[in-house]
Amino acid sequence: MSPSQKKAWKSLIAIFVAVGAIGVFIALFKSYHQFVGLFLAVWLLSYFVRVIRQPANYKGYKLFSMFAVLFTLFFGLTVEIWGTENGYWKYLGIEDHISIPYWVPFAWGFSYKVMYKIERIILDTWEMSLAKKVLYVLVLPSLIVPVWGEIVVINLGVWLYNWPYQFFGVPILAAFLLVLFHVGVNTVMYLVCRYFKLPDPVYTKLL
Repeated sequence: MSPSQKKAWKSLIAIFVAVGAIGVFIALFKSYHQFVGLFLAVWLLSYFVRVIRQPANYKGYKLFSMFAVLFTLFFGLTVEIWGTENGYWKYLGIEDHISIPYWVPFAWGFSYKVMYKIERIILDTWEMSLAKKVLYVLVLPSLIVPVWGEIVVINLGVWLYNWPYQFFGVPILAAFLLVLFHVGVNTVMYLVCRYFKLPDPVYTKLL
């Protein structure tokens, strides 16, 4: 294993641990979801400020990065409204008149940045065919990382699913939909990047 590959594995493991730590943080303060939401909102805002201030050869790339986060945030919130209103899952430890904690949409935006970072690490470290890119860059990270995060928060009492065939509280259907969601977001981002000819570090290498 080359030094660059060892560094990549360390980074991927660190991300995996960080996702679990964030899940524990959310679980510990689930009854104070307003403050958790504020924390994640400030994190996203600080990210936007950093993006705007960073020097870049292509101004469109900066705007594209912020658009991708916001797209995931609003699309994720739509999924949450659909799921909670139909009784497919339920959040615990919050007020009765609220079905979705305030931190949830910001967590979706955060998830985009996590997945993007993983994809960039893999693409920058390993050369692979298109079929392997689909499997190791799109499908597996979209399955392993979000499901791991959900296992942590579900088993710490943040929410529960009402779907059957569960693995540590995560239904097989939910795992499939998570993969479908993240692959779908990546597909949209790839098409946008290609249409506007943006030299993105991930999407220009993806296909």
